[in-house]
Amino acid sequence: MINDKECFITTKDNPFDYFKQFDQWIDYDQIMGYHTLELVARTILTSDELSESDQKKAFDEAFKKIIEWHGDLYKIIYKN
Repeated sequence: MINDKECFITTKDNPFDYFKQFDQWIDYDQIMGYHTLELVARTILTSDELSESDQKKAFDEAFKKIIEWHGDLYKIIYKN
């Protein structure tokens, strides 16, 4: 949740909306071999012990790291 907006990370070439077309989005992501959800899971530092606010911050940090490492491939998208 960057800037108080719900967001996620996706590849720049994925034509599907993560928020509205998740089934198509995930199919494309996996067919292309990106496995974005798994990348986020490997990158995020979170725990059930964290508050909801801290968990959202952990996702934000993970997204920023992925963009730093793979900015040529990934972008952050926001829910309308």
